[in-house]
Amino acid sequence: MKVSGIPFRSTNKFSSLILDYLDQKNSLKDFYRYSPSIEGILEAANARQFEPEQRGLLADRLLSQYDEGGIDLKKSKLTATNIELLREENSLTITTGHQLNLMGGPLYSLYKILSVIKLTRVLNEQQQDFNFIPVFWMATEDHDFEEVDHFYFKGEKYQWNRDSKGAVGRLDNEGLGSILDQLKSELANYSGNAEKVIQLFTNSYLKQDKYANSCRTLYHQLFGDEGLVIIDGDDPELKRSFIPEFRKELSQFSTESSVNHQSEALGKSYKIQVNPRKINLFYLNEGRERIEFDGKDYILVDSKKKILDQDLIAELEEHPERFSPNVLMRPMYQEKILPNVAYIGGGGEIAYWLQLKANFDEFKLDFPVLLLRNSIVYLKEKESAIVNELQLDWQQLFEREGDLVKSWVTDQSSEELLIKKEISDFHDLWEGLKKKSLKEDASLGPHVEAQEVRLQKWLEALKDKLIRSQRRKNEVQVNKIKSLLAEIAPNGSLQERRESMIELLLIKGDQLVPELLEKMEVPTKEFLILEV
Repeated sequence: MKVSGIPFRSTNKFSSLILDYLDQKNSLKDFYRYSPSIEGILEAANARQFEPEQRGLLADRLLSQYDEGGIDLKKSKLTATNIELLREENSLTITTGHQLNLMGGPLYSLYKILSVIKLTRVLNEQQQDFNFIPVFWMATEDHDFEEVDHFYFKGEKYQWNRDSKGAVGRLDNEGLGSILDQLKSELANYSGNAEKVIQLFTNSYLKQDKYANSCRTLYHQLFGDEGLVIIDGDDPELKRSFIPEFRKELSQFSTESSVNHQSEALGKSYKIQVNPRKINLFYLNEGRERIEFDGKDYILVDSKKKILDQDLIAELEEHPERFSPNVLMRPMYQEKILPNVAYIGGGGEIAYWLQLKANFDEFKLDFPVLLLRNSIVYLKEKESAIVNELQLDWQQLFEREGDLVKSWVTDQSSEELLIKKEISDFHDLWEGLKKKSLKEDASLGPHVEAQEVRLQKWLEALKDKLIRSQRRKNEVQVNKIKSLLAEIAPNGSLQERRESMIELLLIKGDQLVPELLEKMEVPTKEFLILEV
């Protein structure tokens, strides 16, 4: 793979909040604790405190989760070693998380995990005081099934059709076999690594009966050799350790006041990503229902069931697994049960984490270093050839199709054809006529201005017609631009947000993970372009 990069700011795909955070603007200093750098991580590591009992609980529960998922850690020595290292006081984690998407989900989920693995590798090579361990947090409690019930491959949408109203990770795998059959039929046309890809997904989805275990198996097959530790937060014993925070949220509504206070300050300059609720928890049983408080009783929003104050607290003590943090509480749950010092996420995630520092202070929890994940667009040989043939620069790949076509056609046309000289001459002539007319009769001003606007519109319309004529003459090249963008920016979206990892797996097979790890940079400084 050949790698290039362009500044994030040049892509026009990132918010001003994220760009200013990357630039370490002073306006954001109050919204995080440590700089997004190796130095910031080491500073956080030296300050991080984590109870030995919590370490033992974490390691024990991880071993239990892997065992439940049928993963033999005797065959995965590095992952097994990392889990045991979590018992030691100088072991710390670097974490990312994601929804349980089918077949690995969009490419950026792959890039997230690889960013974490690469960062821990760099940290462990540079110092000996700490053991840094890569962790992937499976968002098993998420209930937005429509966000994770599909994936895209070669422009086709593959969808898991079934009912779901609760935590996605608790689903069985009914219906996944038919999706895999569809994929097998498509991959029958491929040679090379197609059999490996089919086996990868078969091991994950047909040899497991629970969706959370399927996703763990998939990621373990891909990243187990790199020592990735995969955690499922939907665990009764891990949640038991978070009971004090659950109780405080239910009784004091702490998150709402803390996050609103910080969001108000952040919102003076930037768009706010998430708004808190009075209670930022769900009740998790047959479904996943929001919990509200009417001033006297708690209410489960979907079922309209009322629960007395003392009854809900009693249920929390006995069944903590029935309580689930929402998007604003989950980061604190994560930091409570992991000896974590850094979180790697996408732009949207970093944006809402920047609303949370005051809430971490309120709950007396450590606020981690926030790092942007690697962003990548990959080009196969055909796309690279088009870029070279048409002499496009990398920044142009992030333009809208119509804008890119127009600018490219314009660049190919002579100045005479685009009447640039004539337009310039017109402006000079018109300025002379306007001055002379107004000198003779100042009342002609509105008439002169109106005629100028009419002529300007006519000249621009003529220019557009000439450009369209040139576009027809360059139809072959214009179609190449369209096919290029269809591959690297499907439907105008970033490739990494839509396409699955399947095509890269078909191309690279077992070499995909090591080659991507080699090319990634941490902390990331640019949007990467890979020529595959």
